[in-house]
Amino acid sequence: MQTQTLAGLTGLALAAACTSAIAGGYIELYYSNSELELSEGGFSIEEDFDGVGVRGGVDLTPEILLRGEYTTEEADLDGFDLDIARVGIGYQALIGPTTALYLGPDYVRFEAGDGEGETDDGFGLFVGLRQGLGPSFAGSVEAGYIDLEFEKGPYAEATLTALVNEQIGLFGRYRIYALEDKEFSSLDVDFSGFQVGVRIGF
Repeated sequence: MQTQTLAGLTGLALAAACTSAIAGGYIELYYSNSELELSEGGFSIEEDFDGVGVRGGVDLTPEILLRGEYTTEEADLDGFDLDIARVGIGYQALIGPTTALYLGPDYVRFEAGDGEGETDDGFGLFVGLRQGLGPSFAGSVEAGYIDLEFEKGPYAEATLTALVNEQIGLFGRYRIYALEDKEFSSLDVDFSGFQVGVRIGF
């Protein structure tokens, strides 16, 4: 029984792509580069952003996880700011030797503009898979849906992590939000981009 439990915890740690040798927690520090596109009919406006972010998570129990993320970016041309914050709690379970399924709700907050800016917040749901890819790599895919005060729609992301050692990894991530304005349903708000950074497990 103890051997089976130890094997399960080890598999969960690998599947979660935590760069620690045991399940516990992680923190990511990253550079972010994104593109915002507002489109309605045949007309569209695009704006490029870049900035930095931090993301982290901790296992409260082997099954319950807590996670959070904050990204701040600035438009390349006009200094327009876009900040995104997320805090969520979820359930995770092994579905294979090195594969974990996780899902749960998020609180999501978007703040855009100059100075104080305009706040758009609400809640979302997420579901994802994390997979150990041999001794040196790990990957994850996640999809979800967010419902904010002014926008709603799905999002998706994919992450690949290269493990430097048991505690440190380097990662790249691509994420896309495909949102729709609630008041003007013909107005689409697409926000996509990549993140690259370092992941530290503990």
